[in-house]
Amino acid sequence: MIDRTSFDINKLFGVASRQLEQISDAGKSQALANSTGSTSYARDTDIVSGLVVRNPRMFIGKGGANIRTLQKRTKTMIYNRRDNWIVL
Repeated sequence: MIDRTSFDINKLFGVASRQLEQISDAGKSQALANSTGSTSYARDTDIVSGLVVRNPRMFIGKGGANIRTLQKRTKTMIYNRRDNWIVL
């Protein structure tokens, strides 16, 4: 599993390199700034797992409206992975 993950990550770096080759210097600077901000956010984020949801349909809301509203109000990301709700 670790080998596959490292292979996937290496492919992502390859994609990033090809994308950077196709943009201007100003675009590269902006891409680097965006990447640095996203990386810092991801590194400093606390992950909470195990949120208990008794009625997922009501929690999610029509078309995901309740989840989107909660994410905006709390500035979090919420998703479900195999009946385990993850809050970032």
